[in-house]
Amino acid sequence: MITEIPGAADFARASVNLLHLAWETAVGSLRTFESEHAIYAKGDEPELWSPEEVIQAARFFWDFSQPELTNALTLIQQAIEMALKGRIAFVSPFLLIAKDARDYPSGSDKADVPFSAFRTIDAADLLRVHNSVFSVRLRDDFHNFWDAIRRQRNAIIHSIASEARIEAKDILGHILVVNEFLHGEQFWPQRRLAYSGTEEYWAAYPQMANYTYGFVRDEMAIAVHNLAPSIIKKYFDFDKRARGYICPNCYEYADRKLQREVIPHLAQLRPRGAESKSLYCFVCKKTTAVLRQRCQAHGCPSNVLNDSPNLEMSNRRGMCLVCQEDNAIR
Repeated sequence: MITEIPGAADFARASVNLLHLAWETAVGSLRTFESEHAIYAKGDEPELWSPEEVIQAARFFWDFSQPELTNALTLIQQAIEMALKGRIAFVSPFLLIAKDARDYPSGSDKADVPFSAFRTIDAADLLRVHNSVFSVRLRDDFHNFWDAIRRQRNAIIHSIASEARIEAKDILGHILVVNEFLHGEQFWPQRRLAYSGTEEYWAAYPQMANYTYGFVRDEMAIAVHNLAPSIIKKYFDFDKRARGYICPNCYEYADRKLQREVIPHLAQLRPRGAESKSLYCFVCKKTTAVLRQRCQAHGCPSNVLNDSPNLEMSNRRGMCLVCQEDNAIR
């Protein structure tokens, strides 16, 4: 009989893990570029670098990042294949076996043979099989999306002379598309939060939960900064054209001692308006109460102050959710 038969959950888990790895690759490149490029572009001694040299340095950085980003694109392609296999396996894993019985591995009718010894259907046939057996067919726009990724990867892998470039921000966008189409049961920021506690570094060298939380929050800020407003609105429900604020819940939960940089403004008023007193954050998916009072800090345009009942934040009632100034509440 056939043994070690993979289930739908096995394929889905493998697919999501590949997406995480691709995400970390792209975010890592963007984080390094933004931190180092800022030093040269806006450093203490900007006269050491001309604008032309700064532009050239950026071009070199992304030129040498192409192998990593190509790997990330390959991971996304593999993640799609794994996810489709998982959906097919949900109906029956035996639908993944490509050959007729006469072409099964030798001796499979006389002894146990693992599923991995059988040839499975080609990647090019996965979508056709999926849409033939799975209850929810994938739309043509997903087929076009996957086909574009395959063609881009093939152009880079199979043509040394190819001038095609992969943008790190495109990798992030691709991952959000795949997650929605094939793993839409969990919002990507929450998936990152859940995954962060399972990574090898945090498992081997345990940190406080709020330390890893801060890293995920910063990842989302990088994504918001680099992706188009339409993408951020669609997948994060965040309006880049509207003012963002510090989320009181994230402020309390993240480790501010170890992560002292500017706290990302990833919460927005819901509903928008001068009278709104509710702030929604797409990272923690929580809504918190705010006070509408002008911040007393010189030059700060904010009139949105903390009114959180949380233990720590209650001691900072009146903190400006833009500049973090402590305001006396009238």
